[in-house]
Order: sequence, then C-alpha cells, then structure tokens
Amino acid sequence: MFLHTHSMHSSVLLLIFFARLLQEDPVLFQLYKDLVVANVITAEEFWANRFTVSLYCCVNTYKFMHFITMF
Repeated sequence: MFLHTHSMHSSVLLLIFFARLLQEDPVLFQLYKDLVVANVITAEEFWANRFTVSLYCCVNTYKFMHFITMF
C-alpha cells in the first residue's frame, strides 16, 4: 500500500510541477497548446520528449527542489 500511495503522491507532484512550468513559461505553454490541446500528441508524449524534459527540468531543478520541500 505504501508504494502505491508514494507513487500516486509522486505523480501528483509531477503534474503540479508541469502545470507550474506551463504557467511560468508562455513559450512552453503555447507549444503545449499547439501540440497537446490540438490533439497532435498526448500530454505523456509531450513530457516524455527527452529534449523538452531535459531542457525544462534541468533549467528548473532548483525551482523543483524548492517546490517539493514545501510539501
């Protein structure tokens, strides 16, 4: 049960983090709308893209680490 709860908690944190990235970066948000909202690719595909994840997660590592310490 703990692993399942922990996994769900991690997933929720990632969704919150991704939502925050979209709020803070209008270019990324527009790209998300153009690709995901327009049903060109899924949200999973968007975030799984190595370039997108590498670029935004590496640049925002400090923000993410600070963000998760708030919980």
